Amino acid sequence: MALSVLSLPGPFRSVRVRLMLWYLVVMALLLLAFCGILYGVVTQVALRNLEGNLRTTAQESVTTYERSHQLRVADLSTDPLNKKMVVLVFNARGEMLHTQGQLTPAMIWQIQQALPVPGEMTDRWLRSSATAGPTEYRFFAEALPYPSQEVLVVGSPRTDQLVVQYLFLGMGLAGPSILLLAAGCGYWLATRAMRPVRLMTQTAREIEETDLSRRLNLQSHDELGELASTFDQMLSRLEAAFKRQRQFTADASHELRTPLSIITLAVNRGIAHCHTPEEYLQVLQTIQMENARMSRLVNDLLLLARADGEQAGLKKERVDLSDVVLEAVARLLPFAEQCGIELVPGEFPALWVSGDQAALTSLFSNLIENALKYTAGVGDRVLVEGGCEIGEEKKRAWIRIEDNGPGIANHHLPSLFERFYRGDAARSVPQRATEETGDAPGSATSYGLGLSIVQWIAHAHGGEVCVQSEVGHGSRFEVRLPLLDHE
Repeated sequence: MALSVLSLPGPFRSVRVRLMLWYLVVMALLLLAFCGILYGVVTQVALRNLEGNLRTTAQESVTTYERSHQLRVADLSTDPLNKKMVVLVFNARGEMLHTQGQLTPAMIWQIQQALPVPGEMTDRWLRSSATAGPTEYRFFAEALPYPSQEVLVVGSPRTDQLVVQYLFLGMGLAGPSILLLAAGCGYWLATRAMRPVRLMTQTAREIEETDLSRRLNLQSHDELGELASTFDQMLSRLEAAFKRQRQFTADASHELRTPLSIITLAVNRGIAHCHTPEEYLQVLQTIQMENARMSRLVNDLLLLARADGEQAGLKKERVDLSDVVLEAVARLLPFAEQCGIELVPGEFPALWVSGDQAALTSLFSNLIENALKYTAGVGDRVLVEGGCEIGEEKKRAWIRIEDNGPGIANHHLPSLFERFYRGDAARSVPQRATEETGDAPGSATSYGLGLSIVQWIAHAHGGEVCVQSEVGHGSRFEVRLPLLDHE
């Protein structure tokens, strides 16, 4: 079962300490592997040097012994480590004839037990090593030329083991120092690597809901720099979301304040000044009208809130988009006549889509109603037409609502679908038209929510809404939705 970080002791909960410990473990393993390899290499090199020295000394001793029957090993070896070399000469019966060097009876007996037969010398290295006190010797045997049948044995202290001892001593002294230095370097590197994380933690603690303008701005191109950039992008999205929320709350409060103020004035007027049934009826009609406006606003806000939470359940079915648009046109014809606008439906082929009929009706009703309101008093015609386009991968239906009204300035277009957004050019004309004609049934455009609802419905059906407009020449809204495959 994995060990939880929270179950670790206090110091080990720090990422820096854990990184340092992992770094120390890795360095220890690397140092151990290096020491193992170094031990093997040094041991082999020292042993080969010793054996090579013994072999050379034995050959030279044989030459000297043959010439003078005397042993002068001290003259043959100039290495200070080999001053303790010994040389022995044995006959065929194993009897010792000559010796040189410091020899003990125990050493001589061990050498005699390991002597090879002169005529059968296959391995010149004696299998057993003699010892003189704490010193261990390595021996090499060389047969003298025939017919003497004598064997010359050269021995030397195991200098390779002395080298290994020095190596172990050096590693024992240097190893802890290296690991201590590695721990310090690892902690420093971990501290330096975790500095951006500490900066992000400090910034996150200092951020409040009312101040989301803080950014890390970490100038780094590594993984932590990417994390900091992602953190900054998240802060930007949060800041934009909080701004939208505050703006949304302020706009909703503003829109609700107006009908509430009208209702309050009407009630006060009715209490103070109304004396006839007709006057009371007028007050009640005013209250009813403003209540209807607030109900529509609250319903639209609830719809958008459910859409944000993906809780607005759409009941999709096979729908002919042409029938939906023509139904919306027929419903708004009286309003178009009241506005003095010619509402012209074009040719509509059968456009079968998968959608919620009520939501699609609301979509096109909002767009057509917007076109009528914006055109009133400026233009005289709104054209509604539809068709389909078939591409290599997609088949789409399109519905186009085009008017010859005042148009929309380019700087308003990017924000046109935002909630409660109403540009200057978009406010004046509908207000005047509303004063003259009144709102259409189910209107949402007076509050700046209609196009937001339109865009959400289009996206919920896998489509999109596009707008093209030119000031003084009118606007064109086009809805594109995916067609169903032909059955």
